[in-house]
Amino acid sequence: MIGAAIVLAVALGMALLSGGHVAATPGAPVAQATLRKLGSRAELVVSGMPEPPIGEVYEVWLESTGRPPRATDALFSVASDGSGTVDVPGTLRGVREVMVTAEPLGGSAHPTSLAVLRVAVPGR
Repeated sequence: MIGAAIVLAVALGMALLSGGHVAATPGAPVAQATLRKLGSRAELVVSGMPEPPIGEVYEVWLESTGRPPRATDALFSVASDGSGTVDVPGTLRGVREVMVTAEPLGGSAHPTSLAVLRVAVPGR
């Protein structure tokens, strides 16, 4: 499980699709997340995010309305300053949210923890 909750501040930019949100506790570090479209692909950019717990990695999930989150092969960690970038695989067509959870190394077929980050996909 994530030891420190994150407060999200939405970063705005030219290539910004959507900002995300996460659970928060007073005094927790401030994190920022953006979902950027780069041509035909998208990437999730985070900063100020805590490292995943020991023995775990962050996993990206795609969530569509009325369906359980779909696992991706997008696994990532963050640098010591909390920054990280990960490609969001496939198309976002029909995807309502991009979700991030902390999972065992190698990822999971189904989420084993609550989402630490949710980013709405515009137009959904």
